[in-house]
Amino acid sequence: WIIHESVDPAGWFENLPVFLRHRFLFALSNVNEVVFVSEKTKELFLRFIGKGKVSVISNGIDIKAFSGSIEMIDSSEFRSKLRIKEDEFVFLTVGTTTERKGQDRTIRELALFRKLNPEVKFRMLFVGAREIPDLFRLRQLVEGFDMEDVVTFVPETSDVAQYYGVADCFIINSREESSPLVALEA
Repeated sequence: WIIHESVDPAGWFENLPVFLRHRFLFALSNVNEVVFVSEKTKELFLRFIGKGKVSVISNGIDIKAFSGSIEMIDSSEFRSKLRIKEDEFVFLTVGTTTERKGQDRTIRELALFRKLNPEVKFRMLFVGAREIPDLFRLRQLVEGFDMEDVVTFVPETSDVAQYYGVADCFIINSREESSPLVALEA
């Protein structure tokens, strides 16, 4: 079992029916091995884990493959494809559109940034848009702040290197993360 989110497991129990809570605790206490991607997450779960072996293996990426992808990208050509002007500063976040990733906070903060710095031309790319209620909520938030001209939601893709290649600033605004791969990729 690999656990990768730094969420107190007791919090998970609040929304689970009683029979699922018992099954979850039973599963945790009877595993052969549990692998965590951070010490913090391991500490959160230790009180629920039985005699199973516990280890931490941090996330990693294939740097050669990833950096090779970025080197092959013509960032000005890709900016043009995305209709990003050369004088626009590009903010980027990568992650499935869900509340725990904090994209709503990013939208609110960029709305404030825009209000305080109206002379700054920028674009915000949210890579990882999944057609779920969270994305609908985020689109409404963008409309409410009248930011449709600067915010782009990009569907989930395994080819994220090209987006990192055009970004001037990468944002992680998650409410809960243990060891995000996107931090290593950026």
